[in-house]
Amino acid sequence: MTETGPNLRPLVGELPAPATVGLALLAAWSGPDIDPHAVAAMLDLDPPTAAGLLRQLADRHLIFERSPGRFGLRTPARAFAVAHLLPTVPAPGRRAALRRLAAYYLHGAEHADTFITPHRHRASPGAVAAGPGPRPASDYDTALNWLTVEQANLAHVCVTCGEQGLEQYCWQLADALRGFYYLTKPWAVWLRINTAALRAAQRRGDAVAEMNAGNGLGLVHLELGQLDQAEASYRHALDRANHAGEAAGAATARANAAWVEFSRGHYERFLQEIQQSYDYYVRTGARRNASITLRGIGLAEGELGRLEDAVTHLSAALETFVALDLRLDATMTLNALGDAYRRARDDTNAVLAYHRALEAAERCGSRYEHGRAHHRLAELALLRQDTGTAARHLRRAAADYAVLAAQAQRVTSLLTSL
Repeated sequence: MTETGPNLRPLVGELPAPATVGLALLAAWSGPDIDPHAVAAMLDLDPPTAAGLLRQLADRHLIFERSPGRFGLRTPARAFAVAHLLPTVPAPGRRAALRRLAAYYLHGAEHADTFITPHRHRASPGAVAAGPGPRPASDYDTALNWLTVEQANLAHVCVTCGEQGLEQYCWQLADALRGFYYLTKPWAVWLRINTAALRAAQRRGDAVAEMNAGNGLGLVHLELGQLDQAEASYRHALDRANHAGEAAGAATARANAAWVEFSRGHYERFLQEIQQSYDYYVRTGARRNASITLRGIGLAEGELGRLEDAVTHLSAALETFVALDLRLDATMTLNALGDAYRRARDDTNAVLAYHRALEAAERCGSRYEHGRAHHRLAELALLRQDTGTAARHLRRAAADYAVLAAQAQRVTSLLTSL
């Protein structure tokens, strides 16, 4: 018998049967922590009953309260439960528990994403049932907070579902998390879940799911500067979109593929290739996508020295983003406007745009765009030989970029340890 056996068997033996099963399924889940609502979903209980079960386990020191209302399983308890309790739970029961938990997290992630990226076109490959439990968000800030707190669990359940035959939850979770990951930039985890999503979609032969996953995976590769991989992902997404007759998905895949040309410095080619998608978005009234594309057109015009056109198009895109309350897109566009003004040697308007970007970045929670604005303000200060101001902005930029790196490392470490 293991060392944990004689220590824990009397404690576990005192538990009622539901708590014993709950301990076994918590060990099988193996996520970093969990709250009563997620436990209620996993065990098919009401939240007050689930909270009582967690309190029973905590009173016996089998779990601990990692933060208020969030519980983690102690290592000896996990080892004991895996060895002695989990084998008593039939495999269909374990699978059903994972399905309920995945449905709960998918429900929460999709609802939160409607605040993070409102007006986003969402194709629905093989829809799954909505999960139980309360909606975790009522506005942008609560949505962002819920996603931030649950991000390691969301990534873990996404990958686990892909590995255990619940492919629909895998690819739909990856799609629901796209806006949050684009905002927060945990590149390593983002790459892992989108890779898992594409593999899951391919195993099931779901063309729309492959389209979504291909577009998502291409975006991560593009962010990482892996342009050949990004292009391959986008071309695959376009092929799957055409196969499924998904016109909106095809327009997005074509626009995404054009961004590879932008990243290669082929700005004229980018403008030529993205025009078809822009025309489609305007024709179908997809204001968000049309404005994102118009921002890209403005960025390319800035690179080509067509600065008056760039400012005009970026300003028009910004107006729509503000009207639609697309906070991250507005922030990105303000930084892009700052860049256009700087190229035009209009430092006064550039500084104003970057300062507006700082305020917008704080409102949307983008440390990346916040750091980018400080970085640009530092460069302008250096041109004025104002080293004191430059140093202040560079320190803030360094702090923002460090937070992103640390956050990505923490989430990656958690996911790897699982």
